[in-house]
Amino acid sequence: MFDTLIEIQRLAEGMRDHQIACLEAQLEELHTSPGNGMAGPFILAMTIANLVVPVTAAYVVPSHAIGLPGDCNTNWHLALFSVWPPTETVLLDLRNALFDDAPLSVRSRVELFSHDNSAMLAKCRAAGIQIYLHGAAR
Repeated sequence: MFDTLIEIQRLAEGMRDHQIACLEAQLEELHTSPGNGMAGPFILAMTIANLVVPVTAAYVVPSHAIGLPGDCNTNWHLALFSVWPPTETVLLDLRNALFDDAPLSVRSRVELFSHDNSAMLAKCRAAGIQIYLHGAAR
């Protein structure tokens, strides 16, 4: 029995060490990369969305920050805030515009919130990266 426990502990530690080594390699790759390739598509999607609904604030956020499933390291969403409430008609117009013109990689990763949703705005400010429309005051 004691030998089995030692074997389990040895295996568990070996698996942990292997996972750490893999994560360290991924981190090194990220440090040497030019950045995330979704940055341009998110800016384009925000610009397209602003043609349909007036965007007052925009954040690129990890999926979990807005209550969506996903790995916070790889799944990003564009959280848009507008003075227009996200009614069914507004959301349909937004989805159609994104489907027609936004890059495939981000068209399903755009979420619209009312600017009055202060709790969601606070979450996005805390967890996300604010982006601006070209020419907008910062």
